[in-house]
Amino acid sequence: MAAGPEFIRRANEWTPEQLAPYEGKFVAWSEDGDKILATGTTREELDAEVRRLSLTAYVESYVPTPEEIRGGFR
Repeated sequence: MAAGPEFIRRANEWTPEQLAPYEGKFVAWSEDGDKILATGTTREELDAEVRRLSLTAYVESYVPTPEEIRGGFR
């Protein structure tokens, strides 16, 4: 699913402290950006977790580490 305005607004409200446990991980967000439903160290791990939980409605993204933010993505 593509991220809509509600998702973007709510996901952007998360603080760095709230996102800290997810740094360096792929995540599946609720469609409204209110919750992180599943995580994985790799996209494959996230996909497996999404299947295990039978999730069908979510927005997938990656939460960068502070080092990746400062140094840019490769």
